Amino acid sequence: MTDARRSLLWGVVLAAAVAASAYAVRDEHAAHEHEEAVDLLVPLPPERMAAVELLKAGQLTRFDRAEDGAWFLHPDAQGHAAAARAGHAHAGTPEDAERIAKAFAMFSRARVERRIGPAGEERRRFGLLFPDLVVAVYEVGRVQPALSLEIGDLAPDGLSRYVLVAGSGVVVTIPNYHVANLTALLAGKG
Repeated sequence: MTDARRSLLWGVVLAAAVAASAYAVRDEHAAHEHEEAVDLLVPLPPERMAAVELLKAGQLTRFDRAEDGAWFLHPDAQGHAAAARAGHAHAGTPEDAERIAKAFAMFSRARVERRIGPAGEERRRFGLLFPDLVVAVYEVGRVQPALSLEIGDLAPDGLSRYVLVAGSGVVVTIPNYHVANLTALLAGKG
């Protein structure tokens, strides 16, 4: 092979490598932009969740994570406070821990379908005057909830649920199956 052909061949190989690299960088950038565009309801990943409280029909149920990361159930806030004062450790079955972890992992991926805007005087319209379910998510190392949500009525489409993001006063919709999963978790109580 002559030097001219060898140089031409290396030039073609180098150009193909540069083009492939640019294509990969463009795809990675597009994927990253898509991830940023996703509007998640819960602003923290499940591994950063320390506890989740669910208030339904006047009954508070608290789920906590043990130091080993396994989820367990506290029947109510008073039971949790008494147990903490007594230094009592709670443990659940591995099956319960896995079921709770799956429910909260799914909930952490709930996407906001629609931003309706401030609730204002419209709370009744969305079923938020007396919310069906209140959710408080606590982050590891924090005492105050990182997120509080009031779950309202089913939207007219029958597939979405109105949610008031406490603190912001904004009403959004999320897929109803996320709320159904939390309600099923409550029915099974861990």
